[in-house]
Amino acid sequence: MTLTKRTQRSLFAYGIHALIVLFGAIGPLAPSADKLSLTHTFADVFMQWDSQWFVNIAKYGYLIPQYAQQAFITTGNDVPFNPPYRAAAFFPGLPVVIHLLSPIGALILVEVLFFFALWLMYGLIEAERPTLKTIGILLFAINPCAIYFSALYTETFSLFGILLILYGLRHPHQWSRYALSLAGVIIATSMHDLGVFTIVFGVRLVRLRLWWRAVLYAIAAGIAPAIYELYLWRVVHNPLAIFTAEDTWERGWKAPFVNVIESLVHYPITLDTLVVIGLMVLVIVQIVRCLHEDNRWRVTSEKSVVFSLETGIWMLCILLLASCAYITGDPLKSVMRFLCILWPAFVPLFLAEGPETKRLSWMVVLTIGFGCDAAFGAALFTHGWFFQ
Repeated sequence: MTLTKRTQRSLFAYGIHALIVLFGAIGPLAPSADKLSLTHTFADVFMQWDSQWFVNIAKYGYLIPQYAQQAFITTGNDVPFNPPYRAAAFFPGLPVVIHLLSPIGALILVEVLFFFALWLMYGLIEAERPTLKTIGILLFAINPCAIYFSALYTETFSLFGILLILYGLRHPHQWSRYALSLAGVIIATSMHDLGVFTIVFGVRLVRLRLWWRAVLYAIAAGIAPAIYELYLWRVVHNPLAIFTAEDTWERGWKAPFVNVIESLVHYPITLDTLVVIGLMVLVIVQIVRCLHEDNRWRVTSEKSVVFSLETGIWMLCILLLASCAYITGDPLKSVMRFLCILWPAFVPLFLAEGPETKRLSWMVVLTIGFGCDAAFGAALFTHGWFFQ
C-alpha cells in the first residue's frame, strides 16, 4: 500500500516530534525530587504535574479522599484540599477517557490523536497556503510546548477538536462535514475551560446565514459544560464549583500585558520570558493577518477558514486571557500553555514568497531553534521539573 504524500508528511512531522520528545525524556538531566510515578512504568515520564489530577479524578471522582491527597504535597499543594472539591478546576473529558482506557491507554490515544491532528492540519494549510503545508505542521509539531502534545494533558484533545471544527466548516452545507464541527466543539468544550472560546467559530455559520446550523452549533458547544455543571450541583451541591476551585489556585488577573511588562522590568529575563513574548508576537501577527484577509462580514469563500475572521477572534480571545494571567513572583508562569494551542500562529506566512535559498535558510533556522527549545522543555517536564 502506497501512502499519500499528506500521510507521509504527517508521519514525518510526527516522527520528528516523537524523536525530540524522547530525546528530552532520556537526556542527561537530573530528575526532580518531585517527579511523579503514577503507573511505575516508563510512561510516567509523560505523566507529570497536572496529569496527577486527571489520573486521580478518573480514580476517585472530584472529591478525592484525604488519604489520596497526601500525594499532591509533592507538587506543592496544601492538604486537605480547601474546598474539598478543588479538583473541580479540571474539566471531565480527560478523566473520563482515563477511566475508560487506563492512564497508559489514554496516553496511547494522545499519540494517535496528535498524528491525526497533524494530518488534519496539513489538509487545512494545503487548501489555503499549499507551499507552507509541510513546514507549517513541522514547526507546530516541534513548537516549544511540544511535550504537552505527548503528555497526559488535554492539549492534544483540544487541538484535535478545534481542527475538526475547522475541517467541518470548510463545507458546512454538507451534513457529514458539519457533523465533524459538532463533534469537534463537543470534544473541545469537554476537555478544558478554554474550549468555551470555540463558540466563536459558530460566527462562520451566521455569516453564511445557516441559522439553524448556527443554533445547533451553539447548543453543541454548551452540552459538555452544562452536563458538568449539573454533575457538580448533584455531587458537591454547588453548580459553580469550578469557579470556587479556580480561585484557590495561585493565578490572578491583571490588565492586559502587565505580566509581560513586569517580567521585563522587575525580574531577570529568562528563556521562558523570551519564548512567551516571541509566541505572543507570532499570535498578534497572525491575528492581524486573519482580520486583514477576511475583513468583510459577507463570506466570499466558505473554504477559507484558517486565516479567517473567526480564527482571528478565537486567537485574540486566548491571547487576551494569556496577557491578563498573573502569578505573583513569576508573572508569565504557565502563560505559554495558553498560547501553544494557537496552531495558526506557527504557519510562517513570510516564507510563502521569496527566493528558494532564502526560504530554505529560514526553514532550517526555525526548525533548529524550535527543536532545541522543544527538547529542553521536554527534558524539564519528563524529569519532573516544572515546564517553565
